[in-house]
Amino acid sequence: MTRALLILAVLVAGAAYVLGSWPQRQARLAAERELQETRTRLTHAEARIRLYALLSRLLALLGSVEARNYGDAQGQSTAFFDAVRREADDAEQAGARAPLEQIHADRDRVTIALTRADPAALEMLRGAMARLRAALGEAPPPAAAPQAVPTGPSTAPESPSPLASQVTPP
Repeated sequence: MTRALLILAVLVAGAAYVLGSWPQRQARLAAERELQETRTRLTHAEARIRLYALLSRLLALLGSVEARNYGDAQGQSTAFFDAVRREADDAEQAGARAPLEQIHADRDRVTIALTRADPAALEMLRGAMARLRAALGEAPPPAAAPQAVPTGPSTAPESPSPLASQVTPP
């Protein structure tokens, strides 16, 4: 009888241990899955941040070219295209690899255009910006409509508003 009671006590203790640790094990497994999902999202977010950093560098480069500061633009161009190559080689940028490689393929053409102070570099860089924005999943910016610039005071007489004739004073 003592032996049966001892076996029963061991079985009850084992069942209590399993029943007590099972919810904790399930909670730990759920927490590990959530941690893995969070790490994946973090890795994806960091990759996007690096693409936005490339876009920022490209905008600074465009600003230098628009200001016709080609000497400064050459240095910025080298840094930009080196960063593009690093990102294209990064495993996390698999979805953006093709646009990044297309941008990097234009490196020599852009460098030559900047060396010659050729304004065509501006259009090449704008094309790179469009590809980079597409890699980020952004729509291209709308084309700005040219605005008429007034050249001086108008010599035409002012005509009264058609609504002004309809308003009667009280």
